[in-house]
Amino acid sequence: MVSLRPFHEAVIDVIAIASRAELNILALLIMSTKIPANHDQVIEAWQKRREIVGPADDDLGVPASVFAQKPKPMTEEEMIKDTLDR
Repeated sequence: MVSLRPFHEAVIDVIAIASRAELNILALLIMSTKIPANHDQVIEAWQKRREIVGPADDDLGVPASVFAQKPKPMTEEEMIKDTLDR
């Protein structure tokens, strides 16, 4: 039996073995799912697989979609406010 893992972990392994047609379906799934972590790893896996199955220049919008969900670093002002609010 396969051990269950969060989507943002399991999808990296699935991307690595997906065909071009499967990547098209995965793209729809990834772009409609909240990705809480592993943003850089998902993007890297996606780009590597697209280079293999092609066309590498058509990323289907996945890297931009995942990157947009990546948490932004807090500014110094936000860190101070967060500390004071505690």
